Formats: sequence, C-alpha cells, structure tokens
Amino acid sequence: MYALLEQLAGTPALGMAIGQVNQNPPLTPPGQLIGAVDPWWGAGEFVYAYAAAAIPAFQLCNIRPSFQTNQYRFDASPTPNVANLGGDVAVAMEALAAGQYGWFCVAGVVPVSSTAAVAAAAAIGLAAAGQLGANSAGKQLLNASCLGSSATTVVKANCIAAPGTTLLQVPNSDGWFPGVYLSGTGIAAGTTVLSVDGSGRYVTLSTATTASVAGSVTATYNNAVIFYNLVKLNRSFLQGAITCSTLGRFGKAPKRTRPWGLFSFRRVLWRMQDGTSQATPPVCHLREEDRGGSGRVRHRPAAEVQGH
Repeated sequence: MYALLEQLAGTPALGMAIGQVNQNPPLTPPGQLIGAVDPWWGAGEFVYAYAAAAIPAFQLCNIRPSFQTNQYRFDASPTPNVANLGGDVAVAMEALAAGQYGWFCVAGVVPVSSTAAVAAAAAIGLAAAGQLGANSAGKQLLNASCLGSSATTVVKANCIAAPGTTLLQVPNSDGWFPGVYLSGTGIAAGTTVLSVDGSGRYVTLSTATTASVAGSVTATYNNAVIFYNLVKLNRSFLQGAITCSTLGRFGKAPKRTRPWGLFSFRRVLWRMQDGTSQATPPVCHLREEDRGGSGRVRHRPAAEVQGH
C-alpha cells in the first residue's frame, strides 16, 4: 500500500486503489501533486483530478483544466484513440464514476490497461480509447518504458474466506490491484479484485466465493481480453504531429539544378565539362588566375586545369 511522503491535512487516503476516499467537494485541491511510496511498486507521483466521465481502473487519461465559475478544475477523461494527439497523460488508479475525484499516476511503475501483451523494452502506444497496446504510427507513448509483462502472476498463500462472501483475507496485497484477475479453490471464474482495504490485509472480490478458501490464490495480470502491462511513467506524453518540410536554406524551395551539379531528392549527380555525369564530386584544383577580378574563386575540375 502506498504511504504519503508528505502528510498534508485533508489529503485523501492513498492505497493501491489511490483515491479510495472520494471527496465531493474535494478537501484536496484538484491539480495537487504528491509523492508516495509502496514496498512493491516503489516511489511514484500522483495528481488529484476530477472525473469528467466514467473512467475504468488503470486507464490512460488526459487531464485538462477547465474553468468553473471562479476557478480552474483539473478534469480527467479516457484518452481518445487518435493519432498525433500529443499532450501529457496519466493513469487512473481506480475506477471512477463521472463526478468523482481520484488520484492519477504521472510518474512511477504502474499497471496500465491494454489491448494486448507488450514485451519488456518494446515501444508501446495508444491502441484503443484509454488503453495501450502495440505501437503504431503517431500513437507512441513517449518518456515511458514498458517493463512487461501482462503474463505476471502473484500468488498469495494462506488466504482465507468463507463460502458465499466477497471478502478475502490475505497475508498482504503486494502486487495485487483493483481489476487483477483471481483464481484458486473457492474463487469463482472471472473474479477480479474490486478494492483493497487500507491495511492491505482484506480484498473485496467482484464475485462471491463458491466454497471456503483456505490456501493459495493467484492474481494474473490478464484475462486474454484486458492486459495489464507494467509501464514506468515519467511525466509521459503521446506522440504529436509529424511534419516534413521541403524548404531549403532561407525558407526557399531547393532548385533541381546548380552550377556543376544536378540535384534530386534521391540522388546527386555532378555534371562534367565534357557533358557526362558522375555520382561523386570531381577533384578540383585552384590556380591564381581563377580568382578573377571579383575576388571569387572559381572551382574547376582537375581535368580542365590540367588541360591548360
């Protein structure tokens, strides 16, 4: 569970489900940045924001201030699946309904909802609204590193639960997070973690147990539909517009020909005095008389100089 590095009055509780305490109106000002540390995930940085739309847990979001009556409010919404979007992004640390406030990760290691598994160190990009996946043109997540792997499993031994309950007691919740998929004796198929309590010892399940639980329960970071790839963020942002200019020096379009040369966009040919062309520049020699009255030096091919 995350522990605050700065204890500020009115700051909401910080767990893996950061933003468990949804204040409305907020006691913590939206836009506030805080640092926190977790024994499993390490240190991170988080921003407090308003959910302008429903946001599933660990989705990629845009946070844009909007002016509300007499102040700016930091509004978060799932990032649209648009190429060359640009702009900074953050990851929602729990599911939020529209109108709730919660914490969003801007730096640190965090699972991110994705459409497919992405290998460690591979480029990762926007693949669907609010979700990452295989990188594609104009959609790369920059200033971020994919650590892999959505195939991660974290097993907790000595878990306890009564039949027909949604409360699971665990030795600790390190490596588990809301949305992770659970399996084990007495755990119903398709069960996920809904929330983790402040002590990290009790987990609320999405589906009631089918039998008593007295043993190991495994958390898997994907269900073959949603993949939670681990990503290291550092004030990350999406790729912006890519432009290409054909202008040459001084903002002028390059000419296709120059004295002694033929220029093209793919190849350069040098025109010789005898009418032939070659791909490499000719060897030139200078003579004193080549300076002329203007003081300019006229470069002449060696063959022409040697002929005099």
